[in-house]
Amino acid sequence: MVGTRSEGTTKYSVIKIRDHGPGISEEEAPRVFERFYRADSSRDRNTGGSGLGLAIVSAIVASHEGTVRLENTPGGGATMAIELPYQALSGDERDDVDSAIFDDSEMD
Repeated sequence: MVGTRSEGTTKYSVIKIRDHGPGISEEEAPRVFERFYRADSSRDRNTGGSGLGLAIVSAIVASHEGTVRLENTPGGGATMAIELPYQALSGDERDDVDSAIFDDSEMD
C-alpha cells in the first residue's frame, strides 16, 4: 500500500509492505530492527539472512527523518509501515493530492 496521511498540519508519505509468512512473535518484535538479529534461530549464513535487512531499512528511513514500525497483520505474516515527511515533487502543482482511505484488508 502506498499513500499519504495527515496529522495536524504535517503530511506523511506512507508505504506498507506485508507478507504472509509465519509472522513475528510479540517477544521478538522489539528486536527486529537490531543489527544481526534473526527471529528464526534455525537460519544461518547457509540458509539465508544476515539479520541486517530491517536494520538497514531503519537506518535509511531515519536518515530521511521518517519512521518504520512493525504492525499486527490480520491472518498472519508481518506488515512493515514506513512513514516519511511528505514532499511534493518540484514543478508538481498537485500538492493538494490526498490519498484515498486505504482499507488494509485489500492488501494481499
